[in-house]
Amino acid sequence: MQWDREKPSNRHKAQEELLREYVLHHVYPYSPFYRRRFEAAKLVPKTITGVDDLAKLDPTGWNEVEAEPGAFVLRPTERAIARFGERRLVMAITKAKLRGKVAELNRDLIDPAYKPIHWHLEGDVPLGYSGDDLQRLGEAGRRLLQLAQVARDDVIVGLAPADPGLAFWQLVEGARQAHVSALHLGPGTSVEQVEAAAPTVLAGPPDVVGGVLSAFGSAKRRLAGLRTLLCFGTAIGDGARSDLRDQGRKVGQDDLEVVAAWAPPGVRALWGECRGGRGFHTFPDLEWLETLPDGELAWTSLAWHGSAFLRLRTGVQAEIDDSGCPTCGRVGPRVVVGALAPAPTARPAGRAALAPAVGPDQEPVAAGEGAPAPLRAWDLDVLDEHPAVAAWAAELRRVAGVEELIVFIAPAGIDRLGPLFRELDASLSATQYVVERPEQVRARVDRDGAVLDRR
Repeated sequence: MQWDREKPSNRHKAQEELLREYVLHHVYPYSPFYRRRFEAAKLVPKTITGVDDLAKLDPTGWNEVEAEPGAFVLRPTERAIARFGERRLVMAITKAKLRGKVAELNRDLIDPAYKPIHWHLEGDVPLGYSGDDLQRLGEAGRRLLQLAQVARDDVIVGLAPADPGLAFWQLVEGARQAHVSALHLGPGTSVEQVEAAAPTVLAGPPDVVGGVLSAFGSAKRRLAGLRTLLCFGTAIGDGARSDLRDQGRKVGQDDLEVVAAWAPPGVRALWGECRGGRGFHTFPDLEWLETLPDGELAWTSLAWHGSAFLRLRTGVQAEIDDSGCPTCGRVGPRVVVGALAPAPTARPAGRAALAPAVGPDQEPVAAGEGAPAPLRAWDLDVLDEHPAVAAWAAELRRVAGVEELIVFIAPAGIDRLGPLFRELDASLSATQYVVERPEQVRARVDRDGAVLDRR
């Protein structure tokens, strides 16, 4: 099926068929968590005939995943297969027992589909990937590269840290499936190492990519073939994107483009922008997306077999655009978010940036005709005081003379974010809240200070 060209009505029908098969033959039989949830809701798996029926199941909070990550790993034990498994699988096990071939059955049929052989960490939460899942991850990575117009004759230098995170492994598996030459050097790479690889693509977190470009600029060196910056891990705002593009074009080709790839915690593969476009193209054959009544994006797996999630709350307020992409023409759900990433050349700032600053040799600027409005002093104490805020960082901007406040926030043990944002906004009136994991927020604070003032 041509997922990125199919009519929405046909695609939705195919997704519902995938959902029925997935719930009935994989999730309910083998997921301890969801079997309990189905039984508590008195839902019979056979009654799940489409996404409307799935809505009868309560959404899954990330705090539930953190509390019991092992319960989300599919476990096709012999007992579970005998009670709930597909008839063909039960018959296969029966025949294997009669022939003394149970070990071979596990090796050839059960383990490739279900056994977690690879783990990623979302914070401290392990997410399992089976052998078949790694093939899916590689296919998702291949599609990301295709969206970015990375071709077989390109050369990728990966700057993402070689850690148990999704970004690194999706790039590795995606480049392998796309048959694209890739050298994964990680952060802290020298100008000489990157230059020797002669990349056409730099891939990694925006700040790391920006740091490498700055190093080339300072050394007055160029990468003549560089045409793509593939930035992982965050949605990039227009200002940061423009800064990266300008830096890249000074080092590489004049038509260099910045392409982002991102997904919230728990989503099993990063979504990607198309080259020159906005909004993250998703994978309709692997997942179902919905917007909950409070505006939060929820994610449901249609295929993944290691760790499985249904209606997982993502902590993200986003729009699902199911119209054709105006840039590449692909048809399919795109996630449109407004999260901003720091510009790559940002300088650290601390809590002193909360108040308007006047240098020792400067006179305060008086407001009046022809003079810029004075900078606003933001009171962010509410973020320190609110019990539902585990960590936070802020960014102050001034766009067309209007000051904006972007708050990066890690919630503490809550599922419903709408009420939290409304409570904070009673004091802050922030332009936007961006939900991140605690370690991501702390990394921002370590790098830029609690408040980054771009005004």
